[in-house]
Formats: sequence, C-alpha cells, structure tokens
Amino acid sequence: MAFSEAEIRGMTVNERLWALGLLDSFDRAVAEGDVAGLRDMLHRCFVDEPSIDAIVAKMLKPRATETN
Repeated sequence: MAFSEAEIRGMTVNERLWALGLLDSFDRAVAEGDVAGLRDMLHRCFVDEPSIDAIVAKMLKPRATETN
C-alpha cells in the first residue's frame, strides 16, 4: 500500500519502515553499515535531514563489547 506524506507523518520512524515494507531491509542495512541505504530508506519514509543524520549516527555507533 502506498502512503502519502500526510498519512505517514503521524507514525514513528519504526512504524513508517514497517508500513512501507522496509523494516527488514533497514535492519540489514544497519548490520552491513550501509549508510547510503539507510539514508535512502529514511528519505522514503519522509524523515527530515537532521533526523536522518541523528538516526544513522545512533544506529551505526559502535556498541560496547561485553567483557566476561
């Protein structure tokens, strides 16, 4: 189903990704560190540029490794 910008604006980013069928692709892009792919998907979800920058930075920041 196609959504207009007005319809999708009330959704969270996660809801937008799911509604547009992009959630699995987004998760895969995060795992692969695919910045261009992440940015493209977020643009397709009508996310503004400052938010895209913040989301990409957060999703791709190195995670602390656990020590045993």
